[in-house]
Amino acid sequence: MNKLKYFKSLWTLSLAAAMVLVTACDGDLDDPLEGQVLVEGTDYTQTQNMAQLQVGAYDLFYDIQWETFPLLSVRGDDVNPAGDQFPLTETDQFRYDRSFWMYNSTWLNFYDDIIKWHAAIEEIEKYKVNAPNPAEA
Repeated sequence: MNKLKYFKSLWTLSLAAAMVLVTACDGDLDDPLEGQVLVEGTDYTQTQNMAQLQVGAYDLFYDIQWETFPLLSVRGDDVNPAGDQFPLTETDQFRYDRSFWMYNSTWLNFYDDIIKWHAAIEEIEKYKVNAPNPAEA
């Protein structure tokens, strides 16, 4: 009976290893990067492409990470003061723990969005400078 258990566990382990090896994503590593725009290949005289930058910048408004909402909500009057979660209760009382991961993550996400918005603004300005009619761009 012991040999049967050993054989079953060996069979299960080899089947799991085969599934991992067969479904490996090795080929995906050779694909070109998605969403990467080479600066040399951008034609700033085609002002219709300027709208793509605007859409991308506005999309960042809808791509806020989940931890932002509870952290900002406990500071307002729209929820109960953080319930039984000590770090959020402290946040509601304006006492901040510098080691609380949620503060760092929220501010890093906000600053990352601000940097991307400024980059989009700079790229849109390049379209305006190189447009055939800058007054209409």
